Amino acid sequence: MYFIYGKYYPSFNPEQSLNILTDMLPITLGQPLPLDALLACAERFITRLEERSFLPQVDEILRKEIRQLCHPQALRFKLEHELGNDPFSLRRFHLSQPQFESWRPLGVVLHITPANATLLPFLAIIESFVSR
Repeated sequence: MYFIYGKYYPSFNPEQSLNILTDMLPITLGQPLPLDALLACAERFITRLEERSFLPQVDEILRKEIRQLCHPQALRFKLEHELGNDPFSLRRFHLSQPQFESWRPLGVVLHITPANATLLPFLAIIESFVSR
């Protein structure tokens, strides 16, 4: 099962999915993903997930977990908890030294996850988006 660029592909093989991802990579990397846009998308997604007809193969227990973990407040809390109140700011931790630090996106995220952890791939990607 693959969910690529908003479309569900139940019978793709890895090569087919990599072809789609590779073709779209320059366009995808050329556009920053604002945090507010991601949180709005997450909220729309969990709202749609309340409909049984949306992704019917996902059982109710997983739906509940996804709704809790993808709630915009939960994602914002996770971001602030792990990176501080102003997570993407440029900081100078020691005034006596000229180095500054900041969390910034550096490239592409790739997750290889086990087949027995149903939510792990999805949640790993969501967390990658949040921390951009």
